[in-house]
Amino acid sequence: MDLQQELAGLGRAADDVVHGVATPPSGDLWTRGERWRRRRRRGTVLVAATGVVLVAALSLVTVERAAPPPPAVSPGSTPTLPDRVYAVSPWLPIEVPGEQVVAVRLTERSTWTGEVPAIAVLTGSGRYLHLDAPDISGQDSTVVSPDGRRVAYWASGEPRGTPRTNGGQVVPVTGVAVVDVVTGDVERHDFETEHGLGPSALVWADSDTLLGGQTQWVAGDDGPAFDQGMATFDPSWRWDVDRRGGPSDLGTRELDSFAEASGNQVLVGRRLHDLASGDVRRLPLRGGTGSSGFSGSNAFLREDGLLAQLGGRRWVDAVPNVVTLSDLRAPEVVQEAVPGTTRTWQVLGWRDEDLLTTRDPDGLYDRFEVVAVDVTDGTSEVLLEGDDDLLGWVWATDLLATARVVDGVAPPTPMDPREVLGLGVTLLVVTVAGLVVWRRRVEP
Repeated sequence: MDLQQELAGLGRAADDVVHGVATPPSGDLWTRGERWRRRRRRGTVLVAATGVVLVAALSLVTVERAAPPPPAVSPGSTPTLPDRVYAVSPWLPIEVPGEQVVAVRLTERSTWTGEVPAIAVLTGSGRYLHLDAPDISGQDSTVVSPDGRRVAYWASGEPRGTPRTNGGQVVPVTGVAVVDVVTGDVERHDFETEHGLGPSALVWADSDTLLGGQTQWVAGDDGPAFDQGMATFDPSWRWDVDRRGGPSDLGTRELDSFAEASGNQVLVGRRLHDLASGDVRRLPLRGGTGSSGFSGSNAFLREDGLLAQLGGRRWVDAVPNVVTLSDLRAPEVVQEAVPGTTRTWQVLGWRDEDLLTTRDPDGLYDRFEVVAVDVTDGTSEVLLEGDDDLLGWVWATDLLATARVVDGVAPPTPMDPREVLGLGVTLLVVTVAGLVVWRRRVEP
Protein backbone atom coordinates (compact mmCIF):
# COMPACT_ATOMS: atom_id res chain seq x y z
CA MET A 1 0.00 0.00 0.00
CA ASP A 2 1.47 3.31 -1.04
CA LEU A 3 1.21 6.69 0.64
CA GLN A 4 -1.73 7.85 -1.48
CA GLN A 5 -3.82 4.85 -0.47
CA GLU A 6 -3.07 5.46 3.26
CA LEU A 7 -4.13 9.07 3.01
CA ALA A 8 -7.35 8.09 1.23
CA GLY A 9 -8.16 5.64 4.03
CA LEU A 10 -7.61 8.27 6.74
CA GLY A 11 -9.88 10.65 4.82
CA ARG A 12 -12.69 8.12 4.70
CA ALA A 13 -12.30 7.40 8.46
CA ALA A 14 -12.49 11.11 9.27
CA ASP A 15 -15.65 11.44 7.14
CA ASP A 16 -17.26 8.60 9.08
CA VAL A 17 -16.51 10.35 12.43
CA VAL A 18 -17.86 13.67 11.24
CA HIS A 19 -21.04 12.11 9.87
CA GLY A 20 -21.51 10.22 13.15
CA VAL A 21 -21.73 13.42 15.27
CA ALA A 22 -25.16 14.91 15.62
CA THR A 23 -25.28 18.40 14.18
CA PRO A 24 -27.07 20.87 16.53
CA PRO A 25 -29.84 22.94 15.13
CA SER A 26 -28.79 26.13 13.46
CA GLY A 27 -27.94 28.91 16.02
CA ASP A 28 -28.22 26.67 19.19
CA LEU A 29 -24.49 26.65 19.87
CA TRP A 30 -24.32 30.44 19.95
CA THR A 31 -27.39 30.70 22.18
CA ARG A 32 -25.99 28.22 24.70
CA GLY A 33 -22.70 30.10 24.81
CA GLU A 34 -24.43 33.41 25.44
CA ARG A 35 -26.61 31.86 28.16
CA TRP A 36 -23.51 30.38 29.89
CA ARG A 37 -21.65 33.69 29.66
CA ARG A 38 -24.57 35.64 31.17
CA ARG A 39 -25.00 33.07 33.94
CA ARG A 40 -21.32 33.14 34.76
CA ARG A 41 -21.32 36.93 34.81
CA ARG A 42 -24.41 37.16 37.05
CA GLY A 43 -22.93 34.70 39.53
CA THR A 44 -19.61 36.53 39.56
CA VAL A 45 -21.34 39.87 40.23
CA LEU A 46 -23.52 38.31 42.97
CA VAL A 47 -20.59 36.74 44.82
CA ALA A 48 -18.48 39.89 44.51
CA ALA A 49 -21.37 42.11 45.62
CA THR A 50 -21.99 39.92 48.66
CA GLY A 51 -18.34 40.23 49.65
CA VAL A 52 -18.40 44.01 49.17
CA VAL A 53 -21.57 44.35 51.26
CA LEU A 54 -20.09 42.29 54.11
CA VAL A 55 -16.83 44.28 54.10
CA ALA A 56 -18.80 47.55 53.99
CA ALA A 57 -20.95 46.39 56.92
CA LEU A 58 -17.84 45.49 58.91
CA SER A 59 -16.33 48.90 58.15
CA LEU A 60 -19.56 50.66 59.13
CA VAL A 61 -19.80 48.84 62.47
CA THR A 62 -16.11 49.52 63.17
CA VAL A 63 -16.43 53.24 62.48
CA GLU A 64 -19.71 53.51 64.35
CA ARG A 65 -18.38 51.85 67.51
CA ALA A 66 -15.22 53.96 67.47
CA ALA A 67 -16.99 57.28 66.89
CA PRO A 68 -17.08 59.40 70.08
CA PRO A 69 -20.58 60.48 71.11
CA PRO A 70 -21.36 64.17 71.54
CA PRO A 71 -20.07 65.37 74.95
CA ALA A 72 -22.52 66.21 77.71
CA VAL A 73 -21.42 69.86 77.55
CA SER A 74 -19.00 71.78 75.34
CA PRO A 75 -15.36 70.96 76.15
CA GLY A 76 -13.72 73.85 77.97
CA SER A 77 -16.93 75.04 79.61
CA THR A 78 -17.59 74.72 83.35
CA PRO A 79 -16.81 71.10 84.35
CA THR A 80 -19.72 68.80 85.11
CA LEU A 81 -20.25 65.41 86.76
CA PRO A 82 -22.03 62.55 84.97
CA ASP A 83 -24.90 60.85 86.75
CA ARG A 84 -23.63 57.54 85.38
CA VAL A 85 -20.04 56.28 85.12
CA TYR A 86 -19.20 53.66 82.49
CA ALA A 87 -16.43 51.13 81.98
CA VAL A 88 -13.57 52.28 79.77
CA SER A 89 -12.65 50.42 76.58
CA PRO A 90 -8.95 49.49 76.41
CA TRP A 91 -8.96 50.66 72.78
CA LEU A 92 -9.80 54.31 73.48
CA PRO A 93 -7.30 56.72 71.91
CA ILE A 94 -4.49 58.58 73.70
CA GLU A 95 -5.13 62.31 73.85
CA VAL A 96 -4.47 65.51 75.75
CA PRO A 97 -7.95 66.31 77.14
CA GLY A 98 -7.60 70.07 76.68
CA GLU A 99 -9.91 70.58 79.66
CA GLN A 100 -10.14 69.76 83.37
CA VAL A 101 -10.84 66.16 84.32
CA VAL A 102 -13.18 65.10 87.11
CA ALA A 103 -11.75 61.62 87.67
CA VAL A 104 -8.79 59.42 86.73
CA ARG A 105 -7.89 55.77 87.12
CA LEU A 106 -4.86 53.59 86.52
CA THR A 107 -5.68 50.99 83.90
CA GLU A 108 -4.28 49.15 80.89
CA ARG A 109 -4.49 50.13 77.25
CA SER A 110 -4.58 47.56 74.46
CA THR A 111 -2.11 47.72 71.58
CA TRP A 112 -1.35 45.47 68.59
CA THR A 113 1.32 43.71 70.66
CA GLY A 114 -0.38 43.48 74.07
CA GLU A 115 -1.40 45.48 77.13
CA VAL A 116 0.49 48.55 78.42
CA PRO A 117 -0.09 50.75 81.51
CA ALA A 118 -2.32 53.76 80.97
CA ILE A 119 -4.35 56.42 82.75
CA ALA A 120 -8.02 56.68 81.88
CA VAL A 121 -9.64 60.07 82.47
CA LEU A 122 -13.20 61.33 82.62
CA THR A 123 -13.28 64.94 81.48
CA GLY A 124 -15.47 67.76 82.69
CA SER A 125 -17.47 67.57 79.45
CA GLY A 126 -18.19 63.86 79.94
CA ARG A 127 -15.61 62.39 77.54
CA TYR A 128 -13.56 59.25 78.27
CA LEU A 129 -10.04 58.85 76.92
CA HIS A 130 -6.52 57.70 77.74
CA LEU A 131 -4.20 60.43 78.93
CA ASP A 132 -0.95 61.05 77.08
CA ALA A 133 1.35 60.12 79.99
CA PRO A 134 4.96 59.54 78.85
CA ASP A 135 6.92 56.73 80.54
CA ILE A 136 4.09 55.72 82.83
CA SER A 137 5.15 52.80 85.01
CA GLY A 138 1.66 51.62 85.91
CA GLN A 139 2.59 51.17 89.57
CA ASP A 140 0.91 52.06 92.87
CA SER A 141 -1.55 54.84 91.95
CA THR A 142 -2.31 57.93 89.94
CA VAL A 143 -3.83 61.05 91.52
CA VAL A 144 -5.63 64.11 90.20
CA SER A 145 -5.34 67.57 91.74
CA PRO A 146 -8.46 68.90 93.52
CA ASP A 147 -9.19 71.33 90.68
CA GLY A 148 -8.83 68.64 87.99
CA ARG A 149 -5.99 70.48 86.23
CA ARG A 150 -3.06 68.14 86.95
CA VAL A 151 -2.53 64.38 87.04
CA ALA A 152 0.47 62.84 88.81
CA TYR A 153 1.89 59.35 88.33
CA TRP A 154 5.04 57.29 88.95
CA ALA A 155 7.33 57.29 85.92
CA SER A 156 9.75 54.67 84.66
CA GLY A 157 13.39 55.17 83.72
CA GLU A 158 16.88 53.74 83.97
CA PRO A 159 18.47 53.37 87.42
CA ARG A 160 22.23 53.61 87.89
CA GLY A 161 22.63 49.89 88.52
CA THR A 162 20.72 46.71 87.76
CA PRO A 163 16.95 47.35 87.89
CA ARG A 164 14.76 45.41 90.25
CA THR A 165 11.83 43.99 88.25
CA ASN A 166 11.33 40.55 89.79
CA GLY A 167 8.62 41.72 92.14
CA GLY A 168 5.95 41.88 89.46
CA GLN A 169 6.68 45.31 88.02
CA VAL A 170 7.69 45.26 84.36
CA VAL A 171 9.79 48.43 84.43
CA PRO A 172 11.70 50.12 87.26
CA VAL A 173 10.31 53.32 88.78
CA THR A 174 12.77 56.20 88.89
CA GLY A 175 10.69 59.34 89.27
CA VAL A 176 7.36 61.11 89.36
CA ALA A 177 5.64 63.06 86.57
CA VAL A 178 2.83 65.62 86.49
CA VAL A 179 0.72 66.27 83.38
CA ASP A 180 -1.18 69.50 82.82
CA VAL A 181 -4.31 68.04 81.21
CA VAL A 182 -5.27 71.35 79.60
CA THR A 183 -1.98 72.16 77.87
CA GLY A 184 -0.36 68.71 77.77
CA ASP A 185 2.83 70.01 79.44
CA VAL A 186 4.69 67.39 81.50
CA GLU A 187 6.87 68.16 84.53
CA ARG A 188 9.09 65.29 85.64
CA HIS A 189 11.53 64.71 88.47
CA ASP A 190 13.86 61.72 88.68
CA PHE A 191 15.31 60.60 92.01
CA GLU A 192 18.79 59.18 92.48
CA THR A 193 18.32 55.43 92.60
CA GLU A 194 20.56 52.41 92.22
CA HIS A 195 17.95 49.74 91.52
CA GLY A 196 14.63 51.61 91.30
CA LEU A 197 12.00 52.98 93.65
CA GLY A 198 9.17 51.34 95.55
CA PRO A 199 6.27 53.86 95.49
CA SER A 200 4.54 54.24 98.85
CA ALA A 201 2.50 57.48 98.73
CA LEU A 202 1.31 60.09 96.27
CA VAL A 203 -1.23 62.70 97.43
CA TRP A 204 -2.20 66.27 96.54
CA ALA A 205 -2.25 68.69 99.49
CA ASP A 206 -3.85 71.32 97.24
CA SER A 207 -4.10 71.99 93.52
CA ASP A 208 -0.43 73.07 93.28
CA THR A 209 1.29 70.96 95.95
CA LEU A 210 2.10 67.28 95.53
CA LEU A 211 3.37 65.14 98.42
CA GLY A 212 5.03 61.78 98.04
CA GLY A 213 7.19 59.11 99.51
CA GLN A 214 9.02 56.04 98.28
CA THR A 215 11.52 53.37 99.20
CA GLN A 216 14.80 52.37 97.58
CA TRP A 217 15.21 48.74 96.54
CA VAL A 218 18.32 47.24 98.09
CA ALA A 219 19.21 44.89 95.21
CA GLY A 220 18.50 44.44 91.53
CA ASP A 221 17.46 41.33 89.63
CA ASP A 222 21.02 40.00 89.80
CA GLY A 223 21.26 40.37 93.58
CA PRO A 224 20.55 37.76 96.28
CA ALA A 225 16.91 36.68 96.35
CA PHE A 226 16.52 37.78 99.97
CA ASP A 227 17.89 41.26 99.28
CA GLN A 228 15.54 41.75 96.34
CA GLY A 229 12.66 41.94 98.81
CA MET A 230 14.39 44.54 101.02
CA ALA A 231 13.98 48.30 100.74
CA THR A 232 14.96 51.42 102.68
CA PHE A 233 12.86 54.56 103.10
CA ASP A 234 13.70 57.78 101.31
CA PRO A 235 12.76 61.10 102.93
CA SER A 236 9.21 62.14 102.11
CA TRP A 237 9.00 65.13 99.80
CA ARG A 238 6.89 68.13 98.81
CA TRP A 239 6.70 69.46 95.27
CA ASP A 240 5.25 72.90 94.52
CA VAL A 241 4.55 72.14 90.88
CA ASP A 242 3.72 75.69 89.81
CA ARG A 243 7.17 76.90 90.90
CA ARG A 244 10.59 76.21 89.47
CA GLY A 245 12.63 73.43 91.02
CA GLY A 246 11.86 69.88 92.02
CA PRO A 247 10.65 68.29 95.23
CA SER A 248 12.02 69.35 98.61
CA ASP A 249 12.27 67.45 101.90
CA LEU A 250 8.86 67.39 103.57
CA GLY A 251 10.36 67.22 107.04
CA THR A 252 7.92 64.61 108.33
CA ARG A 253 8.13 60.91 108.94
CA GLU A 254 7.77 58.64 105.91
CA LEU A 255 4.47 58.99 104.09
CA ASP A 256 2.58 55.79 103.44
CA SER A 257 -0.55 54.85 101.53
CA PHE A 258 -2.70 55.84 104.51
CA ALA A 259 -1.50 59.45 104.59
CA GLU A 260 -4.05 62.24 104.20
CA ALA A 261 -3.29 65.85 103.29
CA SER A 262 -5.24 69.08 103.03
CA GLY A 263 -3.64 72.49 102.71
CA ASN A 264 -0.83 72.69 105.26
CA GLN A 265 -2.05 69.66 107.19
CA VAL A 266 -0.63 66.18 106.69
CA LEU A 267 -1.91 63.25 108.69
CA VAL A 268 0.51 60.31 108.86
CA GLY A 269 -0.71 57.56 111.12
CA ARG A 270 -1.64 59.32 114.37
CA ARG A 271 0.63 62.31 113.77
CA LEU A 272 -0.85 65.53 112.41
CA HIS A 273 1.84 67.72 110.80
CA ASP A 274 1.43 71.45 110.20
CA LEU A 275 3.59 72.25 107.18
CA ALA A 276 3.44 76.00 107.81
CA SER A 277 4.61 75.97 111.43
CA GLY A 278 6.38 72.62 111.58
CA ASP A 279 4.29 71.59 114.61
CA VAL A 280 3.45 67.92 115.06
CA ARG A 281 0.51 66.77 117.13
CA ARG A 282 0.03 63.19 118.20
CA LEU A 283 -3.61 62.12 118.15
CA PRO A 284 -5.02 59.85 120.84
CA LEU A 285 -6.78 57.60 118.32
CA ARG A 286 -7.08 56.77 114.67
CA GLY A 287 -9.07 54.27 112.66
CA GLY A 288 -7.58 51.23 111.03
CA THR A 289 -8.09 52.38 107.45
CA GLY A 290 -6.62 55.08 105.27
CA SER A 291 -6.61 56.73 101.89
CA SER A 292 -5.42 54.04 99.51
CA GLY A 293 -7.08 50.76 100.23
CA PHE A 294 -7.83 48.26 97.49
CA SER A 295 -11.10 50.03 96.75
CA GLY A 296 -9.67 53.54 96.61
CA SER A 297 -10.13 56.40 99.07
CA ASN A 298 -11.05 55.27 102.58
CA ALA A 299 -10.55 58.60 104.37
CA PHE A 300 -10.74 62.33 103.71
CA LEU A 301 -9.15 65.18 105.68
CA ARG A 302 -10.89 68.52 105.36
CA GLU A 303 -8.93 71.78 105.63
CA ASP A 304 -10.70 72.70 108.87
CA GLY A 305 -9.33 69.53 110.49
CA LEU A 306 -12.40 67.31 110.19
CA LEU A 307 -11.40 63.73 109.34
CA ALA A 308 -13.92 61.33 107.82
CA GLN A 309 -12.82 57.73 107.59
CA LEU A 310 -14.06 54.19 107.33
CA GLY A 311 -14.19 52.62 110.76
CA GLY A 312 -12.44 53.81 113.85
CA ARG A 313 -11.07 52.42 117.09
CA ARG A 314 -14.38 50.81 118.03
CA TRP A 315 -15.41 50.11 114.44
CA VAL A 316 -12.30 48.65 112.83
CA ASP A 317 -14.04 45.42 111.88
CA ALA A 318 -17.57 46.78 111.63
CA VAL A 319 -19.73 44.94 109.09
CA PRO A 320 -21.49 46.59 107.34
CA ASN A 321 -18.98 49.42 107.22
CA VAL A 322 -19.51 52.60 109.19
CA VAL A 323 -18.04 56.07 108.65
CA THR A 324 -16.74 58.08 111.60
CA LEU A 325 -15.99 61.81 111.96
CA SER A 326 -13.19 63.25 114.09
CA ASP A 327 -12.37 66.93 114.70
CA LEU A 328 -8.58 66.83 114.81
CA ARG A 329 -8.34 70.42 116.08
CA ALA A 330 -10.57 69.84 119.09
CA PRO A 331 -8.90 69.69 122.52
CA GLU A 332 -10.13 66.14 122.87
CA VAL A 333 -10.45 64.10 119.67
CA VAL A 334 -13.41 61.74 119.59
CA GLN A 335 -14.91 59.60 116.84
CA GLU A 336 -18.59 59.83 116.04
CA ALA A 337 -20.35 57.35 113.78
CA VAL A 338 -22.29 58.84 110.87
CA PRO A 339 -25.81 57.42 110.52
CA GLY A 340 -26.90 56.03 107.18
CA THR A 341 -23.42 54.90 106.10
CA THR A 342 -23.89 51.15 106.00
CA ARG A 343 -22.29 49.30 103.08
CA THR A 344 -19.85 52.18 102.53
CA TRP A 345 -16.77 51.41 100.46
CA GLN A 346 -15.14 54.81 100.04
CA VAL A 347 -15.03 58.24 101.65
CA LEU A 348 -14.61 60.79 98.86
CA GLY A 349 -15.07 64.30 100.30
CA TRP A 350 -17.82 66.82 100.90
CA ARG A 351 -20.55 68.54 98.91
CA ASP A 352 -21.71 71.53 100.94
CA GLU A 353 -22.24 69.99 104.39
CA ASP A 354 -23.04 66.52 103.08
CA LEU A 355 -20.44 63.77 103.21
CA LEU A 356 -19.71 62.07 99.89
CA THR A 357 -19.29 58.29 100.04
CA THR A 358 -19.44 55.31 97.71
CA ARG A 359 -21.79 52.57 98.82
CA ASP A 360 -23.06 49.20 97.68
CA PRO A 361 -26.82 49.68 98.11
CA ASP A 362 -27.83 46.06 97.47
CA GLY A 363 -24.88 44.29 99.04
CA LEU A 364 -24.37 42.31 95.82
CA TYR A 365 -21.12 44.02 94.69
CA ASP A 366 -22.53 44.67 91.21
CA ARG A 367 -23.91 48.21 91.53
CA PHE A 368 -22.39 51.15 93.37
CA GLU A 369 -23.53 54.69 94.11
CA VAL A 370 -21.82 57.91 95.10
CA VAL A 371 -24.16 59.50 97.63
CA ALA A 372 -24.27 62.76 99.59
CA VAL A 373 -25.07 61.86 103.20
CA ASP A 374 -26.49 64.32 105.74
CA VAL A 375 -24.24 63.64 108.74
CA THR A 376 -26.91 64.73 111.23
CA ASP A 377 -29.75 62.37 110.30
CA GLY A 378 -28.23 59.96 107.75
CA THR A 379 -30.54 60.87 104.87
CA SER A 380 -28.80 60.58 101.51
CA GLU A 381 -29.14 61.60 97.89
CA VAL A 382 -27.63 59.66 95.00
CA LEU A 383 -25.16 61.80 93.07
CA LEU A 384 -24.02 59.27 90.46
CA GLU A 385 -23.86 55.53 89.95
CA GLY A 386 -22.02 52.79 88.09
CA ASP A 387 -20.96 49.17 88.29
CA ASP A 388 -17.95 47.81 90.19
CA ASP A 389 -15.59 49.84 87.95
CA LEU A 390 -16.78 52.89 89.86
CA LEU A 391 -14.48 51.94 92.75
CA GLY A 392 -11.35 52.41 90.64
CA TRP A 393 -11.82 56.12 89.94
CA VAL A 394 -9.95 58.84 91.86
CA TRP A 395 -11.90 62.09 91.95
CA ALA A 396 -10.96 65.76 91.71
CA THR A 397 -12.36 66.67 95.11
CA ASP A 398 -13.08 70.35 94.38
CA LEU A 399 -15.10 69.42 91.29
CA LEU A 400 -16.82 66.59 93.13
CA ALA A 401 -17.94 69.18 95.67
CA THR A 402 -19.22 71.84 93.28
CA ALA A 403 -19.75 70.57 89.72
CA ARG A 404 -23.24 70.38 88.28
CA VAL A 405 -24.56 66.84 87.64
CA VAL A 406 -25.64 66.09 84.06
CA ASP A 407 -26.74 63.02 82.13
CA GLY A 408 -23.80 60.67 81.66
CA VAL A 409 -22.69 59.85 78.12
CA ALA A 410 -21.50 56.31 77.34
CA PRO A 411 -18.01 56.23 75.82
CA PRO A 412 -17.29 54.60 72.46
CA THR A 413 -16.46 50.89 72.42
CA PRO A 414 -13.98 50.45 69.56
CA MET A 415 -13.52 46.96 68.18
CA ASP A 416 -10.20 45.21 68.53
CA PRO A 417 -8.43 46.20 65.26
CA ARG A 418 -6.75 42.81 65.18
CA GLU A 419 -10.16 41.16 65.06
CA VAL A 420 -11.34 43.65 62.44
CA LEU A 421 -8.31 42.89 60.28
CA GLY A 422 -8.83 39.15 60.71
CA LEU A 423 -12.50 39.40 59.74
CA GLY A 424 -11.66 41.60 56.77
CA VAL A 425 -9.03 39.19 55.47
CA THR A 426 -11.39 36.24 56.03
CA LEU A 427 -14.15 37.96 54.07
CA LEU A 428 -11.73 38.76 51.24
CA VAL A 429 -10.44 35.18 51.08
CA VAL A 430 -13.96 33.73 51.16
CA THR A 431 -15.10 36.10 48.40
CA VAL A 432 -12.17 35.28 46.12
CA ALA A 433 -12.59 31.55 46.80
CA GLY A 434 -16.30 31.81 46.01
CA LEU A 435 -15.56 33.51 42.71
CA VAL A 436 -13.03 30.84 41.71
CA VAL A 437 -15.35 27.95 42.64
CA TRP A 438 -18.32 29.48 40.86
CA ARG A 439 -16.44 30.21 37.66
CA ARG A 440 -15.05 26.68 37.59
CA ARG A 441 -18.27 24.83 38.35
CA VAL A 442 -20.69 26.68 36.16
CA GLU A 443 -21.20 24.82 32.85
CA PRO A 444 -22.31 26.04 29.40
